Amino acid sequence: MAAMKSETSLALRRGTIGQGFAARVLATEPRLFVAVAAFVLVTRVPFLDAGYGAIRDAWRVASAARLTATTHEYWASRLPPHPVHELASASIWWGGPVALNLATAVVSAFGIAFFALAARRLGYSSWLPMTAALAMTPQIYINSTSTTDHLWALAFILAGLYFALRGQPLATGVLLGLAIGSRITSGAMLLPL
Repeated sequence: MAAMKSETSLALRRGTIGQGFAARVLATEPRLFVAVAAFVLVTRVPFLDAGYGAIRDAWRVASAARLTATTHEYWASRLPPHPVHELASASIWWGGPVALNLATAVVSAFGIAFFALAARRLGYSSWLPMTAALAMTPQIYINSTSTTDHLWALAFILAGLYFALRGQPLATGVLLGLAIGSRITSGAMLLPL
């Protein structure tokens, strides 16, 4: 019995417990990406119908999306503009807060999945708890269920990091451009990536 306990505690410390099924599911990057993104998205679904919330910027995005879609002229929600997020929102504004919040949840789920891939590619053995910690950080969690641009930019940055690690500079550049178009402060990532 004591040997079994010490073996179990060693497996827990190494992070190898329960890796049979998980290792098979997460063996390839596409499977890992889908599994992480699906898990993150499922955890967000109960909160998608909470409206635009108390954040004024979310209401401004919704208003600018409606104006852009109905007038066929670009309306910035605030300055500096965030055209990637605002134009994407304009294409689905008719779905109301649920559609706009769902779009952010999907994009953020993809971003967290790219984080998992990047952490694993960097050789971190604890990539799974790191990914769970990022996904469940309150600020990330709350912003991933609202109509704001923060996680759009972060998702594009994390995707850019993953493709930079894979040695694909064109994809990295396009994704970093989308990040800057989502939130101009993402331009700070030009140097490290």
